[in-house]
Amino acid sequence: MRIPTLPSPWPEGHPISLEKAKSLVEGPLRSVYEKIAVSCSAPLFWFRLIDNPLRILNNGTITVVRTPKKRFGITAAHVVDQYNEDVQKGGVTLQVKDKIIDGLRIINSSSRRDLATFELDEQLVKKLGLEPIDLSSQPTVEGKGLLLAGYPGNTRVYAEPMQIEWSPFFAITTARTVTPDQITILVPPDDRVRNSLPLNCNLGGISGGPVIGIFETKSYVASHSLSGVITEHPSYDKNDFSIERIVAAAAEAITESGNIR
Repeated sequence: MRIPTLPSPWPEGHPISLEKAKSLVEGPLRSVYEKIAVSCSAPLFWFRLIDNPLRILNNGTITVVRTPKKRFGITAAHVVDQYNEDVQKGGVTLQVKDKIIDGLRIINSSSRRDLATFELDEQLVKKLGLEPIDLSSQPTVEGKGLLLAGYPGNTRVYAEPMQIEWSPFFAITTARTVTPDQITILVPPDDRVRNSLPLNCNLGGISGGPVIGIFETKSYVASHSLSGVITEHPSYDKNDFSIERIVAAAAEAITESGNIR
């Protein structure tokens, strides 16, 4: 999707500023950008059917991407590691959103980058109602605006057996630091938008969620792509943050085939 914006004096394909991103997200296109961030991601969780009542063991977020070569899923490697650890104890059922899946077919995993990629059946993606996002062909820049989304574990509601509802976390953020390996993100309270959560809310479960850059051409047209994947979130048990600090692995580390450099 390509969305018209106001004229810009900046070079072709530059990341837009936080102020410009906020004007887009908080204006008439707010619902469009929220849908972009949320619809390319979904909660990933697992449980044991023998537990009564049903109890989710752990959860994370997946981001679905498309490239000229294939479509695949991405999450944080530590989410996959935790799933494998629980599988070793037996009897684990894995679910994405409202669909049970038969395990994860890993393409590549990197503990150093805390990234894992996996195969996703096209029909499953359609059934889940997900819209894959493009991998970014260019990095974001420090101080520029970003969007991010994820599914914290403490927002889930057990509607009925085997049916769980989630409220997604969605925010407009600032790229605080950008390196070839990672993006550090700050989310001050005044930069939060609809569907975001209160400051100091436990964000456990957003790992694997998308960090989306918005770029603008000389023709004043905005495009969006995946700039990073969330790997760390605030731990309020150990720190007293006045603002959220979130870390993402740079999407540039992921190839069009789903391999991790």
